[in-house]
Amino acid sequence: NYAIIAADRFGLRIIDISDPENPEERDPYIPEEWFRSFHKVKVRGNIVFSLEESGNIYFCEINEEGEINELLNYWYLSGVRDFSVDGDNLHCSWEIISGKGSSFWDISDLHGIEPHIKMILGLAYKVKNYGDLTLMVEGPPNGDWWNREFEEINDMPGIHILNTRNPSFPAPTNKFGWDFYYDVCTDGDLAYVLNDGFWEIYDLTG
Repeated sequence: NYAIIAADRFGLRIIDISDPENPEERDPYIPEEWFRSFHKVKVRGNIVFSLEESGNIYFCEINEEGEINELLNYWYLSGVRDFSVDGDNLHCSWEIISGKGSSFWDISDLHGIEPHIKMILGLAYKVKNYGDLTLMVEGPPNGDWWNREFEEINDMPGIHILNTRNPSFPAPTNKFGWDFYYDVCTDGDLAYVLNDGFWEIYDLTG
Protein backbone atom coordinates (compact mmCIF):
# COMPACT_ATOMS: atom_id res chain seq x y z
CA ASN A 1 0.00 0.00 0.00
CA TYR A 2 1.33 3.39 -0.98
CA ALA A 3 0.37 6.96 -0.25
CA ILE A 4 1.24 9.42 -2.99
CA ILE A 5 1.64 13.12 -2.27
CA ALA A 6 1.71 15.96 -4.79
CA ALA A 7 4.82 17.71 -3.46
CA ASP A 8 4.89 20.83 -5.60
CA ARG A 9 8.35 21.22 -7.23
CA PHE A 10 9.60 18.05 -5.56
CA GLY A 11 7.49 15.80 -7.79
CA LEU A 12 5.35 13.01 -6.36
CA ARG A 13 6.38 11.65 -2.98
CA ILE A 14 5.81 7.92 -2.52
CA ILE A 15 5.30 6.53 0.98
CA ASP A 16 4.91 2.83 1.80
CA ILE A 17 2.12 2.60 4.38
CA SER A 18 1.89 -1.19 4.56
CA ASP A 19 2.83 -0.68 8.22
CA PRO A 20 1.00 2.56 9.14
CA GLU A 21 3.00 2.93 12.35
CA ASN A 22 6.29 2.77 10.45
CA PRO A 23 5.81 4.44 7.06
CA GLU A 24 8.75 4.24 4.70
CA GLU A 25 9.42 6.85 2.04
CA ARG A 26 10.58 5.67 -1.39
CA ASP A 27 12.36 7.60 -4.12
CA PRO A 28 10.07 10.33 -5.47
CA TYR A 29 8.79 10.51 -9.02
CA ILE A 30 10.23 13.52 -10.83
CA PRO A 31 9.45 13.82 -14.57
CA GLU A 32 12.20 14.24 -17.10
CA GLU A 33 10.92 17.71 -17.99
CA TRP A 34 12.68 20.11 -15.67
CA PHE A 35 10.77 22.29 -13.16
CA ARG A 36 7.38 20.61 -12.99
CA SER A 37 5.24 21.52 -9.99
CA PHE A 38 2.52 19.02 -8.98
CA HIS A 39 -0.55 20.31 -7.19
CA LYS A 40 -2.99 17.39 -7.09
CA VAL A 41 -2.95 13.60 -7.35
CA LYS A 42 -5.54 10.82 -7.53
CA VAL A 43 -5.13 7.06 -7.76
CA ARG A 44 -7.32 4.47 -9.48
CA GLY A 45 -5.97 0.96 -9.05
CA ASN A 46 -2.35 1.13 -10.17
CA ILE A 47 -2.88 4.27 -12.28
CA VAL A 48 -1.77 7.60 -10.83
CA PHE A 49 -3.29 10.84 -12.15
CA SER A 50 -1.41 14.01 -11.25
CA LEU A 51 -2.03 17.65 -12.14
CA GLU A 52 0.94 19.88 -12.89
CA GLU A 53 0.79 23.68 -12.59
CA SER A 54 0.89 24.39 -16.33
CA GLY A 55 -2.32 22.38 -16.76
CA ASN A 56 -0.85 19.04 -17.83
CA ILE A 57 -2.33 15.86 -16.41
CA TYR A 58 0.24 13.09 -16.01
CA PHE A 59 -0.96 9.49 -16.35
CA CYS A 60 1.45 7.14 -14.58
CA GLU A 61 1.59 3.55 -13.41
CA ILE A 62 2.83 2.46 -9.99
CA ASN A 63 4.18 -1.07 -9.54
CA GLU A 64 4.37 -3.30 -6.46
CA GLU A 65 7.80 -1.91 -5.58
CA GLY A 66 6.43 1.64 -5.42
CA GLU A 67 8.10 2.77 -8.63
CA ILE A 68 6.17 5.21 -10.83
CA ASN A 69 6.51 5.15 -14.61
CA GLU A 70 4.95 7.79 -16.84
CA LEU A 71 2.54 6.48 -19.47
CA LEU A 72 1.72 9.85 -21.02
CA ASN A 73 0.88 13.44 -20.15
CA TYR A 74 -2.05 15.30 -21.64
CA TRP A 75 -2.64 19.03 -22.12
CA TYR A 76 -5.90 20.41 -23.47
CA LEU A 77 -6.74 23.92 -24.68
CA SER A 78 -5.52 26.34 -21.99
CA GLY A 79 -4.75 23.73 -19.37
CA VAL A 80 -6.65 21.98 -16.59
CA ARG A 81 -7.42 23.75 -13.29
CA ASP A 82 -8.88 20.83 -11.33
CA PHE A 83 -10.04 17.27 -11.97
CA SER A 84 -11.79 14.26 -10.51
CA VAL A 85 -11.83 10.62 -11.65
CA ASP A 86 -14.99 8.52 -11.77
CA GLY A 87 -14.59 5.06 -13.32
CA ASP A 88 -13.57 5.47 -16.96
CA ASN A 89 -14.34 9.18 -16.95
CA LEU A 90 -12.10 12.06 -15.94
CA HIS A 91 -14.05 15.22 -15.15
CA CYS A 92 -12.06 18.45 -15.25
CA SER A 93 -12.37 22.20 -15.42
CA TRP A 94 -10.22 24.31 -17.68
CA GLU A 95 -9.88 28.02 -18.25
CA ILE A 96 -9.83 30.24 -21.28
CA ILE A 97 -9.57 34.02 -21.56
CA SER A 98 -13.30 34.74 -21.26
CA GLY A 99 -15.02 31.93 -19.48
CA LYS A 100 -14.56 28.37 -18.37
CA GLY A 101 -15.03 24.94 -19.79
CA SER A 102 -16.04 21.69 -18.18
CA SER A 103 -14.38 18.80 -19.94
CA PHE A 104 -15.23 15.11 -19.62
CA TRP A 105 -12.66 12.66 -20.91
CA ASP A 106 -13.17 8.99 -21.72
CA ILE A 107 -10.02 7.41 -20.25
CA SER A 108 -10.90 3.76 -20.81
CA ASP A 109 -8.06 3.80 -23.35
CA LEU A 110 -5.30 6.10 -22.12
CA HIS A 111 -3.74 6.22 -25.57
CA GLY A 112 -7.01 7.24 -27.17
CA ILE A 113 -8.44 9.84 -24.78
CA GLU A 114 -11.68 11.38 -26.04
CA PRO A 115 -12.54 14.79 -24.55
CA HIS A 116 -16.18 15.93 -24.53
CA ILE A 117 -16.72 19.60 -23.73
CA LYS A 118 -19.59 21.55 -22.18
CA MET A 119 -19.05 25.28 -21.85
CA ILE A 120 -20.35 27.32 -18.93
CA LEU A 121 -19.52 31.00 -18.59
CA GLY A 122 -17.69 31.91 -15.42
CA LEU A 123 -14.37 31.06 -13.79
CA ALA A 124 -13.39 27.41 -13.49
CA TYR A 125 -11.80 26.61 -10.16
CA LYS A 126 -12.79 23.26 -8.62
CA VAL A 127 -14.62 20.15 -9.78
CA LYS A 128 -16.14 17.44 -7.57
CA ASN A 129 -18.15 14.30 -8.26
CA TYR A 130 -21.46 13.48 -6.58
CA GLY A 131 -22.90 10.28 -8.05
CA ASP A 132 -24.03 11.08 -11.59
CA LEU A 133 -23.53 14.79 -10.93
CA THR A 134 -20.46 16.98 -11.19
CA LEU A 135 -20.15 20.17 -9.13
CA MET A 136 -18.28 23.01 -10.86
CA VAL A 137 -17.08 25.73 -8.49
CA GLU A 138 -16.54 29.38 -9.46
CA GLY A 139 -13.93 31.24 -7.45
CA PRO A 140 -12.05 32.56 -5.64
CA PRO A 141 -12.97 36.18 -6.42
CA ASN A 142 -10.78 38.52 -8.39
CA GLY A 143 -10.32 42.18 -7.60
CA ASP A 144 -12.87 43.70 -9.99
CA TRP A 145 -15.81 41.38 -9.20
CA TRP A 146 -17.19 43.61 -6.46
CA ASN A 147 -17.78 46.43 -8.97
CA ARG A 148 -19.87 44.33 -11.35
CA GLU A 149 -23.66 44.38 -11.61
CA PHE A 150 -25.72 41.30 -12.44
CA GLU A 151 -29.01 41.53 -14.30
CA GLU A 152 -30.25 38.11 -13.16
CA ILE A 153 -29.49 35.89 -10.17
CA ASN A 154 -28.32 33.10 -12.55
CA ASP A 155 -25.59 35.41 -13.84
CA MET A 156 -24.03 35.60 -10.39
CA PRO A 157 -21.19 33.25 -9.45
CA GLY A 158 -21.89 30.04 -7.58
CA ILE A 159 -21.67 26.28 -7.99
CA HIS A 160 -23.00 24.72 -11.18
CA ILE A 161 -24.44 21.21 -11.10
CA LEU A 162 -24.01 19.11 -14.24
CA ASN A 163 -25.74 15.82 -14.96
CA THR A 164 -22.89 13.65 -16.22
CA ARG A 165 -24.67 10.32 -16.47
CA ASN A 166 -23.76 10.51 -20.15
CA PRO A 167 -20.32 12.20 -20.15
CA SER A 168 -20.56 12.80 -23.90
CA PHE A 169 -23.50 15.17 -23.27
CA PRO A 170 -23.12 16.72 -19.80
CA ALA A 171 -26.18 18.86 -19.05
CA PRO A 172 -26.47 21.76 -16.56
CA THR A 173 -29.29 20.94 -14.13
CA ASN A 174 -29.08 23.48 -11.33
CA LYS A 175 -26.99 26.08 -9.57
CA PHE A 176 -26.66 27.07 -5.92
CA GLY A 177 -24.86 29.71 -3.93
CA TRP A 178 -24.36 33.34 -4.89
CA ASP A 179 -20.65 33.90 -4.45
CA PHE A 180 -17.19 32.75 -5.51
CA TYR A 181 -15.97 29.80 -3.44
CA TYR A 182 -12.69 28.17 -2.48
CA ASP A 183 -13.67 24.51 -2.27
CA VAL A 184 -16.55 22.07 -1.87
CA CYS A 185 -16.77 18.59 -0.39
CA THR A 186 -19.70 16.21 -0.07
CA ASP A 187 -20.81 13.94 2.76
CA GLY A 188 -23.88 11.91 1.94
CA ASP A 189 -26.44 14.31 0.46
CA LEU A 190 -24.85 17.43 1.91
CA ALA A 191 -22.40 19.78 0.22
CA TYR A 192 -20.03 21.73 2.47
CA VAL A 193 -18.87 24.85 0.67
CA LEU A 194 -15.92 26.96 1.83
CA ASN A 195 -16.56 30.67 1.44
CA ASP A 196 -14.31 33.52 2.54
CA GLY A 197 -13.94 32.66 6.21
CA PHE A 198 -16.96 30.40 6.77
CA TRP A 199 -18.72 27.24 5.56
CA GLU A 200 -22.08 27.00 3.83
CA ILE A 201 -24.07 23.75 3.85
CA TYR A 202 -26.45 22.73 1.04
CA ASP A 203 -28.81 19.77 0.71
CA LEU A 204 -28.22 18.16 -2.72
CA THR A 205 -31.31 15.95 -2.74
CA GLY A 206 -33.33 18.72 -4.38
